Amino acid sequence: MRVLVAGLFHETHTFLEGTTGLADFEVRLGDELLACAGDASPLGGVLEAAKGFGWTMLPTADFRASPSATVKDEVVETFWREFRQRAEPELERGVDGIFLVLHGAMASESLPDVEGELLARLRALPGAGRVPVFGVFDLHANFSPAMAQHTNCLIAYRNNPHTDGRESAVRAATLLQRCLTTGEVPRMVFEPTPIVWPPTGTGTASEPMRGLEALARQVEPRRLGRSLAPPVVRPFGPPASSPVSPSPTRRTRASVSSCPPPAARRRRVPRSQNFPRLLFAPRNSATSPSRRWTKCW
Repeated sequence: MRVLVAGLFHETHTFLEGTTGLADFEVRLGDELLACAGDASPLGGVLEAAKGFGWTMLPTADFRASPSATVKDEVVETFWREFRQRAEPELERGVDGIFLVLHGAMASESLPDVEGELLARLRALPGAGRVPVFGVFDLHANFSPAMAQHTNCLIAYRNNPHTDGRESAVRAATLLQRCLTTGEVPRMVFEPTPIVWPPTGTGTASEPMRGLEALARQVEPRRLGRSLAPPVVRPFGPPASSPVSPSPTRRTRASVSSCPPPAARRRRVPRSQNFPRLLFAPRNSATSPSRRWTKCW
């Protein structure tokens, strides 16, 4: 199996002054990506899994930077140029899958949803329209409708603090292997909620996230049939003075990758009128009796 691999990782904080330029990114191109095999990163995890599956990996571009201010447009276009230059010849020869290592919360000077824009461009490349696109992303992503529309299966980390990035990438690679061997090609479903949480509400070792993660694991086999590991995505949602990215997608949400027909997929996702109730349920048992969870609208 021939699998394209790429990475784009940045948590953008738009309230910070200045910009994040190309010099702030660690850049790997072509075979340089393969040097990550064996390390503890998500990219290292998928490369090791690929070896076990017998995939031929087709490395393109990997750009990474620490959380910082708005990314310069130059960075996005440089990544796209380097990726496209390496991807197009391989797509022309034919690829079986595409695997992406993303953060999911990158914003540039002119693009509030960098990942969504680049995924749309990827799907528009000749030969990429029907190729399964799988990957892994951070649970603090600003997961958007475009990200769901243009991918088949993106798996979020389950832990905050993030101790399972590599494990999540291996899980996503295993699901891609299942897709390639069975021919079952899933699609993503995006389900937002009218809720924004502060950083103090997103730790998975305590409520409410501990309970929600347990719920996601229960829902997976009982209600979603052939679902592929539904994540609960919770971007930071503090007041406007905090150093994060304001976005209409910056709400707690559920996403599901599933193999049933589209209508059945959407029926099986916890609906927005039910999911928020589960989010609000723990408020009376919060550590602080004055804590309140507030709707966005």
